[in-house]
Amino acid sequence: MAKLDAAAEQEKFERYLADMPFVVEPFVEQASAEGYVLDGTMESLDILEEYLFNTRRKTEDERETLINRAARYYGEVVTDTYGGIWKLAIEDPNDIYYGLPIIVGHTSYNVELCPIQTIRRLLRRKIKGLLRQVVQNERQPTRLDLTPE
Repeated sequence: MAKLDAAAEQEKFERYLADMPFVVEPFVEQASAEGYVLDGTMESLDILEEYLFNTRRKTEDERETLINRAARYYGEVVTDTYGGIWKLAIEDPNDIYYGLPIIVGHTSYNVELCPIQTIRRLLRRKIKGLLRQVVQNERQPTRLDLTPE
């Protein structure tokens, strides 16, 4: 990927953070109006999944807007529940999340959560429970046994 203008991207990211409540609150209200109550808890992520599985968008722009709003809600639930902060992955052009908003500090391990990519994966694979499972795996990873048999 081409190197981004870090200062310009950081400025966009600051606006992204400032706009967070003005995006998340209407998203939650819209979901609620359609019968999906998103209350900000980890358990509500299962309801978010159902909402996403059952919401059809006609255009690519509508789909991207839905992904963006759902990712913001997801990230806010994680940071409200476990702490951590939003950060822009801008340091390394080879980073898998380069140029995207990520969550860091939500676990004692040095891992990054990219809500946008996680929502995209959810919509591609349609795996119920994925959103909570991703966070659970990051908070309590399972050690791999690599010893030869």
